[in-house]
Amino acid sequence: MVIKKISILFFAIFFTFSEIFCASASITVNANNQIKSFDRILAFGNNVACWGGWQKYVNHRQTIEASGSCYFVRYPGGSTSNQYHWNGEGYYDSLGIWHPSSTTFSTGFICWPLNNGTRNDAYGDGEPSKLTDGNLDTKWISYPNLEEPQWVYLNLGSQKQCNKIVIYWGENYAKKYKVQYWSAGTWPWPYNAQNNNWVDLVEVEDSTGGIQTHTFQTVSRQIYRVLMLESNSDRYEIKEIYLFDNDIQQTVNQNDYRTQTDCIASSMFPSSYRRTNQWIPDFDFERFMQWCNSFEHGKVYPIITVNMGTGTPEEAAAWVYYANKVKGYGIKYWEINNEISGYWEIGGPLGAKDYAQRAIEFIEAMKAVDPTIEVIVTGGCPPDEWSHHYDTKRYIEAFLEYFHQKGKSHLVDIVGMHWYPYWQNDNEATALSRATLWDEWLPEIKNWINLYTPQPNKVKISLSEYSSGGATANTCKLMEALFTVDWLLCFIKNGGDMTNKWDVFNGLSIGPDGTYGDHAFMENGQLSGEYSRYAYQPRSSYWALYTLYHLFSSSSTNTLVETNSNQPLLRVYANKRTDKVLSIIVVNKDPYEDYTATINVSNFVPKSRCKVYTFSANEYVWHNHGVNSYADPSNPPSESEINNVSNSFTYTFPKYSITLINLEEQDSNVVLPPAINILSPQENEVVYGNIEIKANTTSSAGVKKVELYFDNILISTSSDSSITYTLDTTKYSNGKHFVRIIVYDQENRVSIKQISINIQNQTSIIYALLIDDCEDGDTTNKLGAHWYNFDDSGSGGNSTVSPSPFTMTAGGYNSNYCAYMSWRLGTAIQYPYVGMGTNLNDNGVYDISEYDGVSFRFKGNRAYQFMLRMPTDGTVNGWASYRVQFSSSAEWVEKIFLWKDFSLPSWSPNKEEDYPLDLTQINTINFQPAEGTSAGTEGEIWIDDIYLIKLSVSQPSLPTTTYFTLKVTIQPESAGVVNPSSGTFLAGSTITLLAEAFENYRFIKWQGDVDSTENPLNLLMNSNKDIVAVFEVISSTEISKSTQIKEKYLLSIDGNSVNDVITFEDDVESLEIFNVKGKLIKKISFPKSFDGRDLTSGLYYYKIKLKTKEVKTGIIIITK
Repeated sequence: MVIKKISILFFAIFFTFSEIFCASASITVNANNQIKSFDRILAFGNNVACWGGWQKYVNHRQTIEASGSCYFVRYPGGSTSNQYHWNGEGYYDSLGIWHPSSTTFSTGFICWPLNNGTRNDAYGDGEPSKLTDGNLDTKWISYPNLEEPQWVYLNLGSQKQCNKIVIYWGENYAKKYKVQYWSAGTWPWPYNAQNNNWVDLVEVEDSTGGIQTHTFQTVSRQIYRVLMLESNSDRYEIKEIYLFDNDIQQTVNQNDYRTQTDCIASSMFPSSYRRTNQWIPDFDFERFMQWCNSFEHGKVYPIITVNMGTGTPEEAAAWVYYANKVKGYGIKYWEINNEISGYWEIGGPLGAKDYAQRAIEFIEAMKAVDPTIEVIVTGGCPPDEWSHHYDTKRYIEAFLEYFHQKGKSHLVDIVGMHWYPYWQNDNEATALSRATLWDEWLPEIKNWINLYTPQPNKVKISLSEYSSGGATANTCKLMEALFTVDWLLCFIKNGGDMTNKWDVFNGLSIGPDGTYGDHAFMENGQLSGEYSRYAYQPRSSYWALYTLYHLFSSSSTNTLVETNSNQPLLRVYANKRTDKVLSIIVVNKDPYEDYTATINVSNFVPKSRCKVYTFSANEYVWHNHGVNSYADPSNPPSESEINNVSNSFTYTFPKYSITLINLEEQDSNVVLPPAINILSPQENEVVYGNIEIKANTTSSAGVKKVELYFDNILISTSSDSSITYTLDTTKYSNGKHFVRIIVYDQENRVSIKQISINIQNQTSIIYALLIDDCEDGDTTNKLGAHWYNFDDSGSGGNSTVSPSPFTMTAGGYNSNYCAYMSWRLGTAIQYPYVGMGTNLNDNGVYDISEYDGVSFRFKGNRAYQFMLRMPTDGTVNGWASYRVQFSSSAEWVEKIFLWKDFSLPSWSPNKEEDYPLDLTQINTINFQPAEGTSAGTEGEIWIDDIYLIKLSVSQPSLPTTTYFTLKVTIQPESAGVVNPSSGTFLAGSTITLLAEAFENYRFIKWQGDVDSTENPLNLLMNSNKDIVAVFEVISSTEISKSTQIKEKYLLSIDGNSVNDVITFEDDVESLEIFNVKGKLIKKISFPKSFDGRDLTSGLYYYKIKLKTKEVKTGIIIITK
């Protein structure tokens, strides 16, 4: 667009704006240069886990579905896949191989390897390596018939001097083998290094097995290996390995995965066993399919990850047969294993060729049952992983080459990988910078597919797990949303087809950088008590996926087109949709600066008005509170509208944000997502007693369903366009709470809106029953039952508590004594525990149902949980512990919790649906460190004055308040906008009306209950107001006259005249220009002049800062 003349009007008026320097940028979008088409269902998927808690997925299915990311969902979940037998109907044979039924089903189970060489301690529990367990009755067995040499290596933990090895071979032994040491560092792991740095110590040409002792020159190294080159059969077996320095044993050979010498083996025979009293995941395959089929607004396409670690091709084929032939589920996508190239996987780490050899067995068995399925071969984790064969090839390249060499490349439907590109994840800028790695690696992967598959255009590329890195606070912050959008769209742009975020539910724990975080896109119910309002809230990645699926993409064809940005921190993607929308999404990765960009769009003629969606720190902020960390706010992207759109227009992208601009094609009739108007209560309104929640929704496609949530819990639905619900706020704690509306139209478009309210009920607490005030200094409470403390020593742990045995401690809350415990969580078991508590009845249970909650005085330097222990019958543990969590305090504070705030922890084998809290059946109360507190942590806790309480709730006496309503009519209707245009306002308040004319119009005056030409207009709300904003069309003659450019102009900044250029004296430090929403769109330091030629027509605010620090503000109106 060529600007011929710019008229600038200055008006003096006073506003306050923040001082932000605004950088400039240039963005181009070529709508005809198509880059990659994608299916939004496959492009923006997710993961669920069999161990995640079935009822939790059911209870929050609606929120999960609204994200759009679970229409393509992977199961049974991460590393569990390689030790999960999907069907409990079956039998173990004499070798430990599980044979499931293919026609009948019962809940699957977690198994443990019977013949593993790799020590396992990565997830939840562990299994010792059979190479150093000190037991000659156990043995490592390699997978049979593998073509590549097999190996085992021992990691002594540090460099240790060795000169002798003793190997106890099984009946299947190596005839030829070498003993070696690793001469390089321990990172990357030797099996995954680029170069072969193994040095021979012993070479054996014709072994006869049995017990083989070899001496060698003394070396001091950390890692030693036995490389097996030829077997006497089709596999290898080793019962035990010892390393010595002369007669000093250097290996720790004992049956404890925490203390034995660490071992890694190249493969494993897939034998397993089922532990007695092993926890059974309740989200089994049939429940998973029921859950998938319960989705209301779209079809779910599962990916099933089959077990390669402890599973067989037969087991995988039985799963396909049962799912698709017996049950008729028609599951299309299947994946061979989870990350089995890694040592942390049971069955791993497989080299690329070993994986390919085994994958061929699996695929052929599965496709023999159902040839229509598509199988994902996911061998290596990230695409930069080496092959494990020291052949200068990457893992994916090597296994594709193997398929090709064996004439099996036609079996490759989908090439898969996982990638967490910055595992340490302790720096946001570094994590965000990794999104561009796809520019480097996907072209390589596509090249390998072209080289080694017969129809490369039909081979899809999958990313079935991802996050920015290890689970730290960063994976929960706003940063993760920015990363997710950039990472996924860069993946798709470079040729990717399918993605699945890891994962829906997880749980806060300490990450590699020492902060608490998780990978989930929703909180998993871990938060309770004073944090319960944040339980199950969406994380930032939820809103990123919601934006990509529902707002950036359409239900039909989506095509990324060419975009360019001259700012590296401004990442831009555009989707040309078949519904005649050009969606431009911009990720501003700069945490400090807004960018005002000129956006040039070619080969697409847009309407002048469009919707804009923004996700920034205004919508989402993460608060670090250890295991009780949460987001507030956690709101959907905010919606706004701009009217300056053309083929070249400007927009300011806020710092550290995601902005989506949905351009609509000229003369199109685009159906927008539904609109939501929450009528009551209002944002941040103070409420009490019973309140009416009321919302209206509209959609040109018709409203299908409205859902109402309070504090992330679905409380009501409606099939009409409106919803009304009466909420008793006395059932909730005072303070901030959240109301959310989700609406679907008849074509399954979705909109979400959320507000905060402030509950302030007048509550009287009756301290009804004293449990103990500790004043007598003994260990018996006022009910006659006893105090105690405990640790995990009875479960093999080494945690400690003091005083031991328990005694009362001097220095209570304004008193002589209190209950006190100092503690340290040990490292001997996976989940250490300590605590103190008191029985309510030493010989049974106690009825507390007549009370509403508990009060106690607390002081402590860690977060804790208060637990009600309820006996159960016929369960694994015989009891269920309902709990609330609370934060630390250096001073004595009172904690009050209501029974309704208590819940079972996510890991509990007893579920709330089976064992609801029965307040008549409580036998003890306990105080323990909060869930997620890590091993090695120390702490102290003081408790005093424990009461059971009753509540008396009444409405506060508030003065009668009068409100008046505002209604503004625009004349002509499409000539402009007025802000605010309606609303209810406190009597006696003054509001400011601002009229903004659209292109080719100008504002004239106000009529109705006021007669004025002032703009903005200060309006006293002393009655109901009915206002008319009058605009008029600018004549074609005037428009024509304003297309002449003059070369020199001069305007005094104190004047009110119309000129073309403003010039400034030397005492001006800066000029800032803001749009009508108060967003900074331009800043000039030490300006000499300003002509406005890079701004569109309309009204703007200015702020001039003098060197004296004096500030002058006002309004600029630009016409062109």
